Amino acid sequence: MSTRINATVDARGLPVAITLSPGQASDKAAVAGRLALHPRPGDVVADRGHDARAVLDLIEAHGGRGDLLP
Repeated sequence: MSTRINATVDARGLPVAITLSPGQASDKAAVAGRLALHPRPGDVVADRGHDARAVLDLIEAHGGRGDLLP
């Protein structure tokens, strides 16, 4: 059994929200909830665990721009 820790940070890298999810859950599952906390997210940087067109579309629908790290 494990736990995923998902952090949302501001432009300076300081945490503004932390969510926990089951370790076996997909990283993509937490994106909608985190975006709901920030109605205008601006630039969103994520790791490859979020690499899905649906996630990028969701970010864009909230007015943000997604950038996935290698």
